[in-house]
Amino acid sequence: MRRLRPEQVRSYLELLDVQELPADPLERLRVLQWAHLARVPFENLDHFLPRQTPLRVQALFRKVVGRHRGGICYELNLLFGALLRSLGHRVRLLSARVCLGPGRLSKPFDHLALLVDGRWLVDVGFDPSVSAPLEVRRGARAVHGRGTQRLVRQAGEWLVCTRDLRGSLSYAYRFSTRRRTLREFLPQRRFHRVGPGSPFSSSWVWGVATPEGSNMLRGGRLVVEVRGRETERPVRSVAHAARLLASMGKRGPPSLWRLRRPPGAAPRQR
Repeated sequence: MRRLRPEQVRSYLELLDVQELPADPLERLRVLQWAHLARVPFENLDHFLPRQTPLRVQALFRKVVGRHRGGICYELNLLFGALLRSLGHRVRLLSARVCLGPGRLSKPFDHLALLVDGRWLVDVGFDPSVSAPLEVRRGARAVHGRGTQRLVRQAGEWLVCTRDLRGSLSYAYRFSTRRRTLREFLPQRRFHRVGPGSPFSSSWVWGVATPEGSNMLRGGRLVVEVRGRETERPVRSVAHAARLLASMGKRGPPSLWRLRRPPGAAPRQR
């Protein structure tokens, strides 16, 4: 994983609205992870455009920082990992399998997460329920504005469990701390772009975290979550989606107007 140049680090931190980095490494990770979730959208708009962004740090920097775009887990965590490396942290790519239901997991490399400094699970490419660094050890817990998250040992790997403010328990994904290479994620990334069974190939998603929840465009709906309660508004067209993004305080990227087709059924959130 390549590092960013000093001027790129400054631009990235400016995008995140982080003006001063805490000296304590854990507090620094907390500040950066939350800022990323709140300022850089999770989105799959590239999947509906003719040209795809290569999974390379410099290309992702131009997309996210230069054009104020977002991405899915492979893009967001790879670029965020490059930022952390540039700030002196040790970063390892991790393969995770998303929990699909009782006893059901997605394929290996379906999700990319980060192990930072050999002990902290860090993730800016899942959803706001996983919004704080989590120490990789038995019984580890992290408390944040949306509830709590903890780790459970399962089948020789680690299961990320989340509990929201209403007390509802859910399971995010299961991961191994084995070091992975970027090349290993490429087939599954391609599946999510073009595979007929991918939750991201049939409809688009765009969302950011907020202090009390999240604002998420899922297919044909705008879902606003505040302290565990969701309200929905229909999205009539791509132009309407762009106006809704503006009303949320986020300008829609120009590519939003060039989507090949209108939003379809809502995909599962990741």
